[in-house]
Amino acid sequence: MPRPASRLSLIVIVALCGSPFGYAQDTARRASTPPAGGNISTVEELATALAAAGTESECRALLAAKKELVTAELGKKLVKQGNDLVWRANYSEALRLYQLALRVAEQINDQAGIADALEGFGIVHYRQGDLSRAMECHRKSLALREATKDEARIGSSLNQIGYVHFLQGDYGLAMEYYQKSLTLRERAGNKAGIAATLVNIGIVHSRQGNLAVAMEYMKRSLKLREDLGNKERIAASLKQVGHVHFLQGDYSLAMEHYRKSLKLSEEVGNKTEAAFALQDIGAAYTRQGDYDSARESYQKSLKLHEESGDRAGIALSLLRIGFTYQEQGDLGPAMEYYQRGLKLNEELEDKAGIADGLEGVGIMHYRQGNLSRAMECHQRSLTLREALRDKAGVAGSMNQIGYVHFLQGDYDIAAEYYQKSLKLWEELGRKADAAVVHQSLGILHPLGQLRLGVGVPPEGARAV
Repeated sequence: MPRPASRLSLIVIVALCGSPFGYAQDTARRASTPPAGGNISTVEELATALAAAGTESECRALLAAKKELVTAELGKKLVKQGNDLVWRANYSEALRLYQLALRVAEQINDQAGIADALEGFGIVHYRQGDLSRAMECHRKSLALREATKDEARIGSSLNQIGYVHFLQGDYGLAMEYYQKSLTLRERAGNKAGIAATLVNIGIVHSRQGNLAVAMEYMKRSLKLREDLGNKERIAASLKQVGHVHFLQGDYSLAMEHYRKSLKLSEEVGNKTEAAFALQDIGAAYTRQGDYDSARESYQKSLKLHEESGDRAGIALSLLRIGFTYQEQGDLGPAMEYYQRGLKLNEELEDKAGIADGLEGVGIMHYRQGNLSRAMECHQRSLTLREALRDKAGVAGSMNQIGYVHFLQGDYDIAAEYYQKSLKLWEELGRKADAAVVHQSLGILHPLGQLRLGVGVPPEGARAV
């Protein structure tokens, strides 16, 4: 019986738009002390003071004292600061700044500003795994933008809605929204927006196994970004081209693109993107079975995430370090890193991250012979993924649960879960994953009649 692959084994970073907003370089809370209320004379200074304010009453006082600076430009700067914080995984502070931006926009009846703040809320919600609330915010933002006929921003909303559908595993609807977004962005001549949507369309094709088509979209995006000369965006597109090479099994070409991406990110001082490039390099090493080199890359990534304060990135690095130990059979450190990653994801309220952490811990439990605790973890992971409407995640959890039932000797129940997993993989067009489940079902078919002893698979059906 082939041991089901952990979701952590497919460890390329899929950043659908690079950043939903652009790349964060500044933090919202400046290192310098903001001007005192009486010394504030510009919108920039007021935005900085609001970001640094410690209490709600301070914010109200600042807004009341500087009414002449409460403008649409102030709202935009608050949204930008919130965007920066999202990339550092400081979601609570980002939400506070989006709420301030919303208050400013509502105070001056700035419909475009209200829509921008709602988009920020939506992005935080999907980062935290609350896809239903994310969709609600993006649809409200879209309605406001349609009312003002702001095609450039409508294109952004369509892109975000497509992203949420993608996260829910509905690739058909995701593609529909991406194509609408692309049409509007092409009409507006928005090259940066076109490049981002091309990446998204390419990722859907890659998930559906259409790798040649995916590569075409990624290279079109890369060319546009090279024309624009934005090194950060070029770095993101290089990673996406690398991801397609990764999925094609060409790890040397994937590594080449990941290293180019890393170099550009380091040149512009973007620690977050450099950290993710290191994650991808680790992924290529992992697929080649070089777990020591993979772990070294993940450790470097972890250090950069810690330096930039990106707690979501820290959690991801911890889980992946755990995976390298798992594959080397070093179950103690593997469990330690999985549990640390799970704990951090729980603190971040990142439901998708929690589900991944539970899967890792569950695998450790069945590798250690504790099947009841393994089942508990995988069932909890499945519940979260079902709530997120994450079809790929649900398929993976079904596969893991089926495997635990197999180890318990419950072959008929195992087959039921494998069939459910297979159906989802086939709906998603994931041929390689479907093939693994077919193999498991092929082994299970005679076992349903032989009824071998609990947890003692026959030779040839052992977990590998």
